[in-house]
Amino acid sequence: AADYQASRLERISAALADTLKTTRAEHLDWHPPGVDGALGRSALDQAAEVISTNRNIIRLLKGDAIDGSGSDERPFSTLAEAIELVSSVGAELADVVRSLTSEALEARYQHKRGPIVGYTLMEMPYRNTAYHIGQINYIQTLYGDSEFHLPPTWL
Repeated sequence: AADYQASRLERISAALADTLKTTRAEHLDWHPPGVDGALGRSALDQAAEVISTNRNIIRLLKGDAIDGSGSDERPFSTLAEAIELVSSVGAELADVVRSLTSEALEARYQHKRGPIVGYTLMEMPYRNTAYHIGQINYIQTLYGDSEFHLPPTWL
């Protein structure tokens, strides 16, 4: 189970990196308008949240405390740095998941929303990353890009 999940995490991280690459440069930091003046999160905001979430799940799986920094803080300043961090943090998370024993998968980890079983915790970053890829794809459609960008990792 851990090897399979680790492989999925590597592939979804690569897919997010590719989704960032296929987003037009002028729209990477574009915030879609919402209702009553609210603004949506940009593609780079989405990437920052994935990086933050994955780093916190790494901490939990290693038995460390969750970092108190918010996902609205960008740990990068360029697209290249964002892609590198999405990939490297995804690879680090995959390595941690690959190293989990059956006891670790059945253990409960203390999350800010309550205890989470290891099997569930290792699934969360995959689902979170897939969600944010969808958000970036939606941003692409909002600015008129209707092409289906198939990530190379899916072939």
